[in-house]
Order: sequence, then C-alpha cells, then structure tokens
Amino acid sequence: KEVLLKLAEKHKKTVCVARTHGQHAIPTTYGMKFGVWASEVHRHLKRLDECKERLFVGKMSGAVGTMSGFGEEGFKIQEIVMEELGLKPALITTQVIQRDRIAEFLCNLSLIACTLEKIGKEIRNLQRTEILEIAEPFEKKQVGSSTMPSKRNPHKSERICGLARVVRANIMPAFEDIALEHERDLTNSSVERTIIPESCILIDYMLKQMAKILKGLEFFPENIERNLKLTRGLCLSEAVMIKLTEKGMGRQDAHELIRQLSQKAFYKKLDLREVLKADERVRKYLSKKEIDSIKEDEYIGKAVEIVEKVLKVIR
Repeated sequence: KEVLLKLAEKHKKTVCVARTHGQHAIPTTYGMKFGVWASEVHRHLKRLDECKERLFVGKMSGAVGTMSGFGEEGFKIQEIVMEELGLKPALITTQVIQRDRIAEFLCNLSLIACTLEKIGKEIRNLQRTEILEIAEPFEKKQVGSSTMPSKRNPHKSERICGLARVVRANIMPAFEDIALEHERDLTNSSVERTIIPESCILIDYMLKQMAKILKGLEFFPENIERNLKLTRGLCLSEAVMIKLTEKGMGRQDAHELIRQLSQKAFYKKLDLREVLKADERVRKYLSKKEIDSIKEDEYIGKAVEIVEKVLKVIR
C-alpha cells in the first residue's frame, strides 16, 4: 500500500491520456491510477482485519458440538483450550467449525489476487511497444526472449496475472466445503490442506513480486506526452462541448456539433482545434484564443486534489 501511495504522490501531476474501451478518453494522471490501486488495497486490508473476528475462532465441544463427553465442565474446558490457543470459542458448532468462515477468508485472498492482476494487466498493456509509457524493471543482464534478443517482455506481471487464476479457482472448492453432510463428513479436509496453504503462499509471493515491480517501475515521459497528444486534440472534445454549453449552446446541440467536427478531424488527420477555429458555428461562441486555451495537460479537473485526499485519508 505504501509503495502505491508514494507513486501516487510522486506522479499526481503526471498527466496522461485515460483509456475507456481500449480507446483514448480524456486526460487523467498517473497519480490517479496509483491512487485507485492504493485505495483498493486499503479496502482489502480492512476486509482482512474485519474477518478476523469470524475467522479466529475455535471449538472444543466434542463429536457433534454438544459437549456431551465433558460433563458439567464443558464450557470451562473449551474456554481453557481456546485461551491457550489464543482463539475465541465459536458460538455453536457441529464436529467442526463451519466452513463459511474459511470461504470468506479465501474470498478475501481472491479479491487481493484480482487487484494484483488488475495492476499487472495495466502495466503489461502500458508496456506494449506502440504505447510504452511505463515498463516493469529490467535487469542489465536479463534475457527477454530465448530467440529474440531485443525483446523486453513483462514476464513478472504476466506471472502475477497467471497466478491470480489459481487463487481465484480455490474459491469454488472452499464454497463446496461449506455444505458438509449432517454434522460433518471428510470431503473438506483434504481440500483445505491444499487450498488454504496454497492460496496464502501464492498471495504472499504475488504481493512481494508486485511491490518489487512497482518500486522499479520505469517511466517514459516522452511517450506519455506523445500518446496524450496522439489524437491531435480529440481527447478534448468533452472540454470543448462544455465550453460551448457554458456560452449558451444547448448541450445536445453542442454534443452533435463536436461529434461531427471530431469525425472531420479524425478522417482528415487534422488537429481538432484547427477544425474548431475554421467552423463558423463554433466561432459564434468561442474565440480562437479560447479554443487554443484548451490544452491536454490542463484538462484534469480535480485529479491532483483527489489524489491528495486519498493520501490524507489512507495514511
């Protein structure tokens, strides 16, 4: 979490283009990306802390939970054993603690795995050759490909994404372990001996690997700026539409006008601002100076303040 918060603070003003549906949207900042992830990790930590009350319980209550073999001292015996183990006595059990508790824990681990996969997938996509805004660390003597010496594959992030599938897959047997027959059968035992340690070990490994990746993350500022301006102002269509509505044009009319002009700029490979300045309908509302004032690196709304709020709340 702290690694992500440091990155969010450092890059709260690093403007980049956001992407929705895989397409350029409007500008955002890398601080926003890291802030979103840090907030998500913070929620995972809270979930783990909250589930302790339900998870850290035990039982010493006999073959089917009735304490019938302990005589009058049943509750006292259980309390002594639980105190020795550092656990709270479960309110009621059968032969075993009910498995919804373990399923909840594994669900929380799976949520963590999903977030790590999300981060890993974003790094992988942003490291694509044609994008290359950031890249996971690459050691001087590291080999990217056995046959293509030039390659720099994001294999660490790929490994995390792959292992997330294993952790998620362990949820299903954990769910199936809940429905034991009568007061218990043995179908849960062999499963839990595998899925609990495996999930814990994998999450521990994935967290350490992701922390290492994030600490060594490499940025390519020239590519970040290039991609931000790649569409020649099209990522500012929303900003222009809003300016037109502020000057009195109807919102729907402004949207349709900018849609048409955006298409013209796209197909003729022109800067949107130049197309806007040449259109009389736009010039009735906006001067050339006002159009030129709409810039990619300035249309980020409250992004900086949002990140600062995240830093303040989480820390």
